[in-house]
Amino acid sequence: MGLKLEYLPYSKKVLDENISLAMQGKIPLLDLELTTACYHGACIYCDSYTSQPNSNLLNMETYRTLILDALPYGLKWIFICGLGEPSDYEHFLEFVGFCSSVGVNTSFFTHTMNFEDRDLDFLRRNNANMIMKCDSFRPEVFDFLPGKPESSRKILNNLEYLLSSGFVLQEGASNLALSIVVTKRNLDEVPEIVEFCKANNIFPSVGQLEFAGKAKTIYNDLVVADDDLISLKATLASILGYEYTKPLCPANFSGIHLDAYGNCLVDYDTGLNCGWFLLKDTNYRTIGNIHDSDISSLWTLVKECRDGKYDQTVSALESKADFIIGGCGGCISKVCAKLKVVAGGGT
Repeated sequence: MGLKLEYLPYSKKVLDENISLAMQGKIPLLDLELTTACYHGACIYCDSYTSQPNSNLLNMETYRTLILDALPYGLKWIFICGLGEPSDYEHFLEFVGFCSSVGVNTSFFTHTMNFEDRDLDFLRRNNANMIMKCDSFRPEVFDFLPGKPESSRKILNNLEYLLSSGFVLQEGASNLALSIVVTKRNLDEVPEIVEFCKANNIFPSVGQLEFAGKAKTIYNDLVVADDDLISLKATLASILGYEYTKPLCPANFSGIHLDAYGNCLVDYDTGLNCGWFLLKDTNYRTIGNIHDSDISSLWTLVKECRDGKYDQTVSALESKADFIIGGCGGCISKVCAKLKVVAGGGT
């Protein structure tokens, strides 16, 4: 049995702690979208809201107030999922620095193309946790998937710097994950990337292609057959020493999801913060806005949407085919197992 690699924000320890706190009525996590923009990336499978205007976004003063208001309710984590590139928010580094100064951990998804070495050093000093896009080590493949020429050069250079500068924690759960979306273009290379991750204590966040966003138009050209995914899963198990499935994102079960305009969102089909583990577009409903409601009132609305849907959600999910590796948010079977525990009143 190999030593299990974990990305700290998605680790079992953090997942269980967050759910336990949420069940006590606390708000351990804010799931935020800082921007709708992604100026340097154009990933062909992206789910970002590219048609939404990148104006009237929440400002830093609002975020400071939001975070300070949430601290008495047990805030420990802020997740920034990447619906929009976080670093395209003009105050992103200031945001991370402020969170660090008040003892709140950050985890964010990024292509890193906006970062220079000094920015990466700042993130290291402020205890940032990063999910970094890295679908391939081959430029001809990697440039195609993010959709911009020469994007791979910048991303891979940043990865090299993160390793050489001591960003990556070398013991325990990692503060760096590589996001690897499996497609026909990179299927043969995924084992090599996972080997690299294992050698450097980086979490390989391997996921299946979602039928969502721009990927809908070219899905059949990219999606990998089930037999090939099953074979890949077996190969990953031989590399890692244990069965690999996509880990659960704690944001599904705990905390409040706010978009870049302050709208509080819930996936209506599941009652959870998102439904990306279904490998399709989420069915978001807006249930409030931070401009009109305080943090406690929004949390009450979220709990009302979520608590009454646990049994219904488990029943609906168990009727679906379980995905072989899983998508963003985790595998359906793991989601169901955790929901049953939560509905039963324990962690």
